[in-house]
Amino acid sequence: MCDCYHDCTDGPAHPVPMSWRPTYRSSKFRNVYGKVANREHCFDGIPITKNVHDNHFCAVNSKFLGVVTESAGGGSFIVIPLSQAGRLDSHYPKVCGHQGNVLDIKWNPFFENIIASCSEDTS
Repeated sequence: MCDCYHDCTDGPAHPVPMSWRPTYRSSKFRNVYGKVANREHCFDGIPITKNVHDNHFCAVNSKFLGVVTESAGGGSFIVIPLSQAGRLDSHYPKVCGHQGNVLDIKWNPFFENIIASCSEDTS
């Protein structure tokens, strides 16, 4: 019988040595933690819709944040510049162009000032 740790033909199968490394691939981000943003860098008071179930209720690009909101008589969304953080006024202007609820909004990937929206009324 042999005392080696490799495959040899001298005798029965040898035990595989235990490694100090885990068998799964460890992440290099395992000790990275986020920190909570300051109050002056957060958005507060945004009325988020309850009608969007299987789509996203917001869209963001490098300049603006768009959020689908609740409104009476149709769908609407608001567009907030990212430079304007803090509490949002309750009478902040909304984009209202649909008769039905707004289902999704997306920013144009080539022109940052153009947003598209779709709604239940297919307009």
